[in-house]
Amino acid sequence: MAPEHFTVTCHTGFDESGTWVINAHISWRDGPPPLGSTLLGRGRLAMMRAIAKAGREGRSLGATKVRVHMEGHDVGEVEILGGPEPR
Repeated sequence: MAPEHFTVTCHTGFDESGTWVINAHISWRDGPPPLGSTLLGRGRLAMMRAIAKAGREGRSLGATKVRVHMEGHDVGEVEILGGPEPR
């Protein structure tokens, strides 16, 4: 099996205000691929899946607010407050 061209990491936890914080990072083995490339799309999809999984984990722990920070990607910080109540 060939090694991946990228690695996605996701660190999570509650901050002092009770907000669930997700820090996601994508590292490219050979540097970031060009815009529009399949590899860039695969990396972004992997990052979004990791963020979604971390969000479900936070919700299961009672989080009602989340802050997401992404690195290694051309989008900065996204903050989402509220949303559907946990089930």
